[in-house]
Amino acid sequence: MSATLSKSEWGNLKSRYNFSYENNTDSADRSIYSRNLLNKELCETYLDRLGSEIASPSRRVTASMLAKRYAYLVVAPVLYAMTVYNKNLTMTLDNCRLVSPSDSEFDVTKSKFPNLSFEEPSVTEPVAGERKEWRDQVIRELFAEHISPLFRALSMVGGIPIVILWENAMVRIAPLYDLLGQGGCFFYLLVLNI
Repeated sequence: MSATLSKSEWGNLKSRYNFSYENNTDSADRSIYSRNLLNKELCETYLDRLGSEIASPSRRVTASMLAKRYAYLVVAPVLYAMTVYNKNLTMTLDNCRLVSPSDSEFDVTKSKFPNLSFEEPSVTEPVAGERKEWRDQVIRELFAEHISPLFRALSMVGGIPIVILWENAMVRIAPLYDLLGQGGCFFYLLVLNI
C-alpha cells in the first residue's frame, strides 16, 4: 500500500544516514547511479576515482570500504524505516546515486566518502494482516535485487571475496537491531528468508 513518511521521519532518516532525496543535477560530475556500478568499466573507473579521493591503497580496499559505506547509506535506512516506522523506503539500483561531497561539504564533514541521493522516493506500508509478506518483499527487493548484484560487481572488480563485503554490511546492520533492542540475530533471520 502506498504511504508517505512524515516530515520528522524524513528529517530523522536524512540526518541519521546522510542522504537526500532531491534531484540535484549540480552534482552530476561527482555522482554515479548505483546501476552503473554493475558495468565493469564504470565500476573500475569509479573505484579508482574514489580510491584516489579517500587515499585508499588498492582497489580491493576501496571496494571493501565502499560496501561498508553503501550498507550504511542504503541498507540501514531501509531496515530502520521498516522496523521503526513500519514503512518501506524503496531504494533501487535505478533511483540511487552515490554523490561525492563538494569542497564545501568536505570542509564541514571532513569526509571524502560519498553520500546517497535518490530520486522518486517511494514509500509503502503493509496492508493490515499482511506485514510478514510485505516485510519479506522489502527484504527480497533490498538484498536480492539491489545489494547482491552490487556486491557481486564490487567483488569481481575489486578482487575481494564477496563474503568480506557481506561482513562489512553486517557491521552496519547489527548495531541497528542492537540499538532497537532486537538483537543482531533478527537480521540473520531476515536474510535467511530471502
